[in-house]
Amino acid sequence: MSGLYRILLWGPDRESLRFSVPREPPTQLQTFVWRHLRELHNDDQLSHALQYFAPTLQKMRIEGWIATPKVVASLTASLPLLRELTLITGDVPMQALLYLLGKTRNPTNFVSSLRKLTLSQMYGFRPNDLRELLLEHGLGSVLEELSISFRRKYVDQPVPYDMLSTCTALHTLRLDSLATWMNGGASNSRLGAVWDAEVLDYLPRSLGRLEICIVSPRRRTDASDIAKFRSVIQFIESRHLSRLRRFTFVVWWSRPNLEEIMTMSIWDSTSGPPEYGVYLDNGAAALTTACQIAGVELD
Repeated sequence: MSGLYRILLWGPDRESLRFSVPREPPTQLQTFVWRHLRELHNDDQLSHALQYFAPTLQKMRIEGWIATPKVVASLTASLPLLRELTLITGDVPMQALLYLLGKTRNPTNFVSSLRKLTLSQMYGFRPNDLRELLLEHGLGSVLEELSISFRRKYVDQPVPYDMLSTCTALHTLRLDSLATWMNGGASNSRLGAVWDAEVLDYLPRSLGRLEICIVSPRRRTDASDIAKFRSVIQFIESRHLSRLRRFTFVVWWSRPNLEEIMTMSIWDSTSGPPEYGVYLDNGAAALTTACQIAGVELD
């Protein structure tokens, strides 16, 4: 297995996957990718694999993991060199996630080796869990890149953005979940104002790259969304984040309901409602200018 860098393991749904491994783990194995299949025994194979490969792994990506108590308890190997962890979909309760992250701690100083964490659309991870996540194992002080995306069912739950201020080493922040939180409406009014000055104060000044997304519901009046768009421009102009060098800003429209479909002929379906469509044309130019002046690359 000389020179081996990466290994991907998967098999048929009903075939129990077992593979031969050397007595000692391959010292150059750095990246591990696991994709869950429908049969639960495939999650058992995850434990089997990590028992051998964990000591040297630097990057790990797990998709669709069903973190049952039995499987979690079987993860006994440490991940002392793991720098990048990506968990996509699946069902991972918070306690299971914290247990896995605990395996990245240095046994001497108890500091996590993790520097990049991506959590996307997992059933067990809720907005309020962000606080415990960053506090546990000292992650807030060591993470350099954080990407978070919650499932839509958690849209009404508040997000403890104040915890972002603890991420003093954070360089890259991706908040795809803003796509559902910025729709406006009474139930989302608190979450929709994520660009208020109070929230901006929580963004760590170490940020060099920021990615956000706004989803606008298709409707006749979009004054609130226009205000949010304008606040993004003002945010860039304020140079609150002096180290920010790249900004990704995505605007798209949610699927219309039946009532909206009946009136959709009043505006071009590709550009959104007239008022917002006009503002996007002008706002895009204003945002581009603001980024150029601030020395920020706009995507």
